[in-house]
Amino acid sequence: MLSSPNGWARALGVIGLAAVLCTFSVGVLPAYASSGLITCTATLAGTNEVPPNTSPGTGSITFTFDQSTSTSTWSETFSGLTAPATAAHIHAPAPPGVSTGVVVPFTGVPAATSGSFSGTTTTLNTLTPAQFATALLTGMAYANIHTSTLPAGEIRGQLSCSQAVGVPEFPLGLGFLAIAALLLPILMAFRKSAFLNR
Repeated sequence: MLSSPNGWARALGVIGLAAVLCTFSVGVLPAYASSGLITCTATLAGTNEVPPNTSPGTGSITFTFDQSTSTSTWSETFSGLTAPATAAHIHAPAPPGVSTGVVVPFTGVPAATSGSFSGTTTTLNTLTPAQFATALLTGMAYANIHTSTLPAGEIRGQLSCSQAVGVPEFPLGLGFLAIAALLLPILMAFRKSAFLNR
């Protein structure tokens, strides 16, 4: 019963705990990043092209995109092409088996049948940063390498992407508020007990 000191302590304890949980939820939820770095990988092969081809070439790529700065970064290797590479890109939006336009043109592509290259750019063609991020995270983007033998694309790989999630933070001010919410029921219970014992 609330007329007893223990009853008041229990009731106020529940209120204090509820206050702490509310404080924690308010403090944590906004701390998660809404546009963290997107990291993608893909394995490239001729059988992934549209239409598929019998090229013995293979490749692999690691690609990242920072939506906040519209910055694309890549590192790609390839080997066994039927002719020297002439260009390489990221295309979007398109699912496997469908071709679409270039969004990120790569620089530094070696004119060779085997090699590796890396680079960075803020260039985005046809899509906004938000649209490109959505395409990456929904499996609607691919990387490919072009050659003179297969100018539409000799090897291709659909990008598999994930987005970094921020670590939740608990602001210092809300931490003090949580402590106060816990201590308040205790102090009030002691005060109530002292009043009833007079």
